Amino acid sequence: MNFPTHFQRGVRSWIFGALIALGTTATGSAADLEAVRFTDRTTGEIQKLDTWAGEIVVLDFFAYWCAPCRPASEKIEQELARHYIENGHPLGTEVTVLAVNVESARPARTEKFIESVGLSHVVDDEKGAVLDLLGARGLPFLVVLDGTRAEADGSGWKIAYRHNGLESIAKLREVVNGIGPQTGGQG
Repeated sequence: MNFPTHFQRGVRSWIFGALIALGTTATGSAADLEAVRFTDRTTGEIQKLDTWAGEIVVLDFFAYWCAPCRPASEKIEQELARHYIENGHPLGTEVTVLAVNVESARPARTEKFIESVGLSHVVDDEKGAVLDLLGARGLPFLVVLDGTRAEADGSGWKIAYRHNGLESIAKLREVVNGIGPQTGGQG
């Protein structure tokens, strides 16, 4: 049976929305985090995860066309990133929040999104390699990485949290605050 294109798009949007609403939460170190590479939007240089060894890294994957990404990214920037900049981590661990762009087709729209949301630290994963590696099923996709025991060679990273969609800032802070040099992460 052939359905009209607008119907097919509507069904796909509904399925995507349902996946976001259901979300997923998982911890562990299943992914090969040593393979994580981002492109710095400012310099164009490739950055390995070991750039942030010894830190906790929050990844906020977004695209300008993703409707739920805008409010999620705004909250993460205003309520999470700013919190750790102003107050620090309870155990003194450095916390870095990276907004990760996965869109490459329309750079001007991506820049407009970044500026309007006020994202301060943006990297690119334009081919979606890191997004796939971490097992995303949609956007926004949030990951908390524990690098408190990471080595210079990129080993030792753990996935403390990953979730499709923004559960809440309180949940992210709970996860981040539960990580430190003494705890070694949550998974």
